[in-house]
Formats: sequence, C-alpha cells, structure tokens
Amino acid sequence: ASVLFSELVLPLPGRLSPFGHLLDLVPHGRGGAWAALHLLVALLPLLYMGSCCYTGLFALTSFTSYRIRPRHQSTAVALLVNAYYLMRMQFSLGYNYLMILDYDTNCSFTRLMSNMSTVPFFGTSLNVYAPLTIAALCAFTTCHGYARLLSFV
Repeated sequence: ASVLFSELVLPLPGRLSPFGHLLDLVPHGRGGAWAALHLLVALLPLLYMGSCCYTGLFALTSFTSYRIRPRHQSTAVALLVNAYYLMRMQFSLGYNYLMILDYDTNCSFTRLMSNMSTVPFFGTSLNVYAPLTIAALCAFTTCHGYARLLSFV
C-alpha cells in the first residue's frame, strides 16, 4: 500500500513519500551500525518492488516456450530470454525507486536517466500518468473488474 501511495504522490510537489521520510529518521554517518541500518532501510523497499516485479515476470505463462520451469527443466533459450527481460526491467525499476524515494536526486544514475525529459511523453507526462494508470489497474484488480468484464462477454 505504501508503494502505491508513493506512486500516486510522485507528481505532486513536495516530499510526500513515506520511504523518504523513513530514511530521514535513520541517522547515517560515515560508518558503523547506523550506516548499515540506513542502507538496510533504503534497500528493503527496493527488494520488495523487485520481488513483486520479477515474480510477476516469471509467472507469465503466455511465453510457453520461454517460461521458467521448476526442477532444472528450463531450456537455455528460456533462461536467456528471461535474463534479457530482467535486465531491461532493472533500470526502469531503479529509476522508479529513486523517484519514489525522493531522497537525493543529484546522483549519477538520475543524471543518466534525465535525458527522458527531452521527449515530452517520456519526461514529465509519463511521471504523472503512469502512477495513475497503475492505481487504476490496482483498483480494477481489487474490485474483480476482469471477471465482471468477462461475464458480459
């Protein structure tokens, strides 16, 4: 719920993300236990978002010949295709995580990905409309909208 809330408040001005406020509560220094705790608090939302994203990717059954099978039954091509999709998703997931975190926007990864703002759709407009689309899909799934839609067919 906090990831969805962070996605929804992403286009709003100000720092409204609970993850950014949580990181502010944990002191970080040059080393020691506080720095390790700060890194752990920063890593937990990314691990959660990554596990949700990658579990959903591996659960897709539309790629019948490229799906990951249990007990070492996957082919080499299936492993390569899934690794390719996983690599393509990691940068967008990292960029989204940094946007949600709203902690320090002056890092090299953000400067590398800031070229998206030159194209209007992928720049500010995408950061406004993509979270709203995600929220609409979550509400549609929660209300069993797919089953209700298919009952009319």
